[in-house]
Amino acid sequence: MASYLPLQSQEPETPDVDETVKQSLLHSGFVVTEDDAARPAASKGRSLTEWVTLVLAMVMLTTSFALYVDSTHVIEPRSAKGLRKPDPYPGLADVPEFQKKRKGPMMYFPGPMIRTNKATPDEEYTSSSHIVLSENDHMFYQFRIKPNKFKWCYIDAVVPTPERGAEAGKFYTGSGNLLNIQVWNVSYPQQRMDSLSWNTRPERLELLGIVAWMPEKERMEKLDWEDGWQLKPQTPRFDCTEKKWFTFEVSCDNCTLEFEQIFSDPAMAFDLLQIA
Repeated sequence: MASYLPLQSQEPETPDVDETVKQSLLHSGFVVTEDDAARPAASKGRSLTEWVTLVLAMVMLTTSFALYVDSTHVIEPRSAKGLRKPDPYPGLADVPEFQKKRKGPMMYFPGPMIRTNKATPDEEYTSSSHIVLSENDHMFYQFRIKPNKFKWCYIDAVVPTPERGAEAGKFYTGSGNLLNIQVWNVSYPQQRMDSLSWNTRPERLELLGIVAWMPEKERMEKLDWEDGWQLKPQTPRFDCTEKKWFTFEVSCDNCTLEFEQIFSDPAMAFDLLQIA
């Protein structure tokens, strides 16, 4: 019978692997080679690198999570309401050549300003700078407009700040709902008013709108008005391209107001203004 021989993978001169293993196991101690001596240092270096990599990975993971959480918040767009619109031509109004050619919108001071009193219906009043509004007292204003290129005009209450008014010696007394002063278009012949009484006052045609008796800055903040409010209801706006007399009634059902309307700066008045 043929005998079984183990397969040799070494050259004849090479010691048998099994013998080498056996020899090493027979010794009571371990044999330390140069490669074995270098392993602890290499293992320490690998451990430090692994720790640094782990820390960086944790930092990146934490940052990514924070960004994700922050991105889930829905940011509502901020409203531009109340902001003034920028001038599309900044500085152009200061150019001398432009100032000469440009005729901007104007503010008109009234001609006749006549009071009527319900308590004394037959009493005749003539034009006066003393303005009185109450449940019984209504004022009638008349303006004469020249032909111009501005189509729209409106009646407004021009009120200085208390500080500016005090500097100019202008004061007023008022009470009640001063935010709801009515301006009416009334019928009157195309001629200048001389005098009126409650019984001879002109007939109301339509309510043009309402005005608020307070400084412009306070009015903007309280009423939440924006630029261009003059073109929106309830501004007393009307077509003013024709050359004619315009007559208006100013009344206040739930307030009282008294002041002197004098042509001087700062204005404290019910005036007519053009819309550019």
